[in-house]
Amino acid sequence: LGGKKIRVSVLETTQPASPLAKQAELIAAQQNLIKEEKLDDMLLFVVDILKEAATFISATPTSAKLVEKAWACTVGPDGTVVLPGVLSRKKQMIPALEAAASNEEL
Repeated sequence: LGGKKIRVSVLETTQPASPLAKQAELIAAQQNLIKEEKLDDMLLFVVDILKEAATFISATPTSAKLVEKAWACTVGPDGTVVLPGVLSRKKQMIPALEAAASNEEL
């Protein structure tokens, strides 16, 4: 994305409360992966299949900024934002993130 090495991970579930309750652990895991795999950034989305919405969990300020630009939203003080109707990594997430990254200095 935007010439950077960015991992976009998706966890699909019918019970998003369980992974969302482990937000601090998920953020720590993302930060570890960024270091271990020498990534520029990482984005994690927990997709609620039943409610047809994705919750973005921010591990870095730059990932939050990219999501805000891609979906014209605001990541909350808790580092999350719910994106209604966003389900597909391939058809929705990557194209929106690529468009935002091409117009953004990451």
